[in-house]
Amino acid sequence: MKSPFKVMSTAALAAAVAVPAVAAPTAQAAEATTIHSVAIQTEDGSVVTVPFMDYAKAMTFGTGELGEFVQANSVVAVSVEEGKFVTIKELAFAKLDNPDTATPELLNELDDNEENLVSDEEVAEYTAWENMGEDAAPMVESVSAIDAKTLEVDFNQAIDTENVDVKVKRGNFSVILDSEWNDDKDALTLSSETNLVAGDYTVTVTGEDLEEDLVGTVTVESQKVSDIEFLGETLVKTASDKATMNFKVFDQYGTDITTDADSLVNNISWSASVATDSLTDSNGVLTLDASSDFSADQTVVLTAVDSKTGESETVTATVGDAASVTALELGDVVLPEDTNRVYTGDADAAKIELNAQDQYGNSLSSSSQISGVTLLSSDSSVNFSIVDVDGEAMIDVDTSSLSTAKTVKLTAVINATGETVTKELNIVKPAEADEVRLGELETNVIAKGDAAGSVVVPVTVLNQFDEELTAAQIAAQAGNINVTGTGALNGVSFAINTDDTSDNYGKIVNTTSLTTSGAASIVVTSGTGETDSLTTEVKAERVVSDVVVPEEYTSKLISGADTQVSFAFQDQYGDAITPVAGNTNTNLTWEYTVSGDTEAVNVNKTSGTAEENMSPLTVSAVEGKTGEVAVTGKLLNGSNEVVSQATLDFSVVANNATGLTYSVDDVGTLAGDQDYGQAGADAYAKVLNVTATDEEDNSYAIPSSAIFKVTSSNSDLVEVSSGRLGDVAIDAQDNQWVIASGPNNGGATAATDVTVTVYVNTDDGVKTIEKTVTWSPAAPETTEVMLTDAAVTASNPYGLAAGTNEVSSLTFADRTAVDTGSALHVVTKDQYGVYSNKSTDSLFEVADSSKVDTTNSVAYSSTDGFVFDAASDLFELDEVTAENVQYRADSPITFVLEDNGQFAELDVTITAEEALDVASVGGTYTAGSSATEVEASETVVITFNDELSASSVNATIAELETIFANSLDGDGTGSVAKTSAAGADTEITVTADGGSITGGDDVSTPYTISAGTLVDLAGNKNDAAVNID
Repeated sequence: MKSPFKVMSTAALAAAVAVPAVAAPTAQAAEATTIHSVAIQTEDGSVVTVPFMDYAKAMTFGTGELGEFVQANSVVAVSVEEGKFVTIKELAFAKLDNPDTATPELLNELDDNEENLVSDEEVAEYTAWENMGEDAAPMVESVSAIDAKTLEVDFNQAIDTENVDVKVKRGNFSVILDSEWNDDKDALTLSSETNLVAGDYTVTVTGEDLEEDLVGTVTVESQKVSDIEFLGETLVKTASDKATMNFKVFDQYGTDITTDADSLVNNISWSASVATDSLTDSNGVLTLDASSDFSADQTVVLTAVDSKTGESETVTATVGDAASVTALELGDVVLPEDTNRVYTGDADAAKIELNAQDQYGNSLSSSSQISGVTLLSSDSSVNFSIVDVDGEAMIDVDTSSLSTAKTVKLTAVINATGETVTKELNIVKPAEADEVRLGELETNVIAKGDAAGSVVVPVTVLNQFDEELTAAQIAAQAGNINVTGTGALNGVSFAINTDDTSDNYGKIVNTTSLTTSGAASIVVTSGTGETDSLTTEVKAERVVSDVVVPEEYTSKLISGADTQVSFAFQDQYGDAITPVAGNTNTNLTWEYTVSGDTEAVNVNKTSGTAEENMSPLTVSAVEGKTGEVAVTGKLLNGSNEVVSQATLDFSVVANNATGLTYSVDDVGTLAGDQDYGQAGADAYAKVLNVTATDEEDNSYAIPSSAIFKVTSSNSDLVEVSSGRLGDVAIDAQDNQWVIASGPNNGGATAATDVTVTVYVNTDDGVKTIEKTVTWSPAAPETTEVMLTDAAVTASNPYGLAAGTNEVSSLTFADRTAVDTGSALHVVTKDQYGVYSNKSTDSLFEVADSSKVDTTNSVAYSSTDGFVFDAASDLFELDEVTAENVQYRADSPITFVLEDNGQFAELDVTITAEEALDVASVGGTYTAGSSATEVEASETVVITFNDELSASSVNATIAELETIFANSLDGDGTGSVAKTSAAGADTEITVTADGGSITGGDDVSTPYTISAGTLVDLAGNKNDAAVNID
């Protein structure tokens, strides 16, 4: 920090403070040694403190690093006491005024006046000379209780909080507190939802980048009453014998605890100098019920005493007239969370802070205390009312009836005085997507055949106020952002990703696969018509092009051992690809070659034509042979030329290799049910894999034949057998030792540890390995549920099949398409790590009920709604009666499937729904004198093809009243009303007046219902006018 004080040269300082030549011990030198230190400012503005004697020597001799330092920089302050510095300006002036007074004496006089001193904040920034160039070690400066629920830990410097752990103990007991670092990372707040228990607290901060633990302690006392305040000196009459007075209570931290639910106010005893029937307190109001009526200007002494601490307060109060509002202020407008404007159509659009006082100067904090105030709105569609928010009175703003943006004025009238205060609110329509800008594709290449979710485009969206929307706000506006593809992307469905757990949240993704290659573009359009586009190219379908070394494989084998390896592959664009039928390169063949000590290994494959058959490759170390071997996988073209190859190196060592440590891999918890594993083909059996590790932590595959015996300490619970587990591919090798739940649980009902002992035969002797296996009686239950495009295979129940993709969204063209359904698999994983295909039908619950509804009173159930059809592995719309279920068209609908408390989400877009229309027109209108006119008392019954929303019914009735105005123009007995029951297609009946009609409405010419008037329960509208004929 740059010092604000005037600086002097070292020569001027020498003159001012008489810096001695310390070569000889003069009296003046002895006197000068009572000066503690000097503060020197460097070129960069920082200040360094130097002990005075060191400074004097450096000035006298001027050599060495310190000598060069003091000669090159200027003194700004001097001290006679550590941490207390007098500015050089004040010292110099004092010395010039008192040349005969010794410098230490002047300093002692000057440091009694704070105006002569450098501030404590600046001194805290000083660095001692001996610490120059050294980084101070981080440490806890203090721990303090800042309120009854919170500790604050202050550090001497910023802490790297990324990898730190904070632990709190009270005595020997661990305490869980919520932690929050400040922005500067040099202070930590630890808070509890309840008051901290009294005791000695130790806070310990540990971290990878901290050389030592940072520890601080503090003693916390129980919360107690520290101060009681009566607010005013007037007892306000509420009846002839009743009066109130406001009060506040504070704890030792200065926290207002007056209205706390578990407040210590309950320990306060109240007394009055008059006879009372009762004296009670509630939320900061003391109510006195006297035994007789108050007299005019009567005085009453009120006393409050806290029984725990003895803290007391007394006030002599005068009984006054009933309170009324005499002063009113309107404060800030408080907006709901995550909004920054007052919006139309919102019942909780805003709150306005309110400060009111009565004639005695008391603050009126609750709505019940504020009477005699009238709130007026300049627009009848906006309502104002006084409500309580967290115990404080505020004005509520309700714009639910306002549909247009405008400025509305609130006028608050104090009835007692006629005074008014006003507040203007600028009310706008809710923010919506306006300007849209597409970013660049997040993948370098997109190609024909790429699955849903492979095309990801970030989008920047501005609302009508030119504010950039967050990912969450973009997701919320997904229904107002239309994305289409052209060229090779024509027909591909796109949507805004609304999954807040996805990396692509708030971005544009494709929801269907890419089916064509060629030039293409992505076009985005906002609800206001703003557009942007991105030009790209969909490349030719991906095929295998290169073979590469896998990231991991077992390269060291003990003689006689087997290992499996799977080469990795890349497509023609350099992206990783898993060979499956359909993406193999028909122009290529493959082969394996072995070089080096070729007699040391055998491989189980040599050549083939489909790359998916290259892996896995079994490499077998020949018994009794050792050496270094290279296995090369090659891709060959039609001319048998190598176009790509990758080589894996193997070392084969003897079974008596020294320094090997043997271990059994973890097998996880064993499902404790006698039905599991008994047939030798069950997924819940576990294979025993034994590995060997050398001193350099290299892993070696060992021959399965080397395991000559395995025993169990409790064969009732854990049974051992050898041999492959039927069709279950626990391990690709044959003759594996496996364990499974035993035939008799022996009455065990709790998880039990069983010791499995493995005996390995090596040329260096028998190695004995013990492994603890936990047997559990818990039945398998779902711990994860997934939606995928492929089923779990019977041969590998320990993961998803190769090439499986999770499905997060589906798109259907229309109701017919979703009735037919789309392929979908529901896969569950249990606590034992076993994957299963869900075998029962399941209901997809809709997350947003405004987008899906049912009609005809049919319950939304597993047989009437959007379901998973387990028999056909389909997501489909299943309805008992056609069109029971309504849905919002062309808008992503989030569905949730639940299994054992685990959830999977699916976004479904159904592009089109059946258009809203008039299904039929009937009634008695043909009975009139003219078959084409609606005469007195006749009816027109209009039935629509779906159930309309309540607001749509009202709007439709309003239009019909206009259409049939002539038929309703009679004695006032005519009507237009909904005549259908809830759950049925909407029916509206027009009944003509029973009296004289000047001219019935001619129904020979069709009448029309305006576009947008008809709205069903899911929010679909009629895009065009519909006829009534």
